[in-house]
Amino acid sequence: METLLISGALDSATPPQVTTKELLPYLPNGHQVVLPAFGHVGSFYQEQSEAGTRLINTFFASGQVDESLYMQQTVDFTPATTLTAVAKLVAGTMIGLALVTVLSLLWMARRVHQRGPCMRKLLIILNAIAHRGLPWHGPANVPVAGAIV
Repeated sequence: METLLISGALDSATPPQVTTKELLPYLPNGHQVVLPAFGHVGSFYQEQSEAGTRLINTFFASGQVDESLYMQQTVDFTPATTLTAVAKLVAGTMIGLALVTVLSLLWMARRVHQRGPCMRKLLIILNAIAHRGLPWHGPANVPVAGAIV
């Protein structure tokens, strides 16, 4: 069976050398094309679709490899987001969260100052829970079956 292996010279996931060494020897009718300035998977077809179509269709029709339509392309290794931009985003987020925390604490302190201490209400609630128990736990001081009291 005729098999076409299309590799990109810049493919770091499956470098063309690995394909040549580990796959091609096991494919008696295998052919490999290494396209310069191309990466992994679909870039050979997405970036120059007419050339990719000709390469595949010619191989299917005749078993010949025709990479003549591929044009030399430049490769831009500039990342879409730089590490500096990521660091600024993380620092801004951390500063923003710290500011929200400080403002929340100031707001709570102001609210307690305006309404007076809430300790009395809290003690009433805790006392009610302690004597009656929580609704999902049942009443307090009632032994549970098999529990050591």
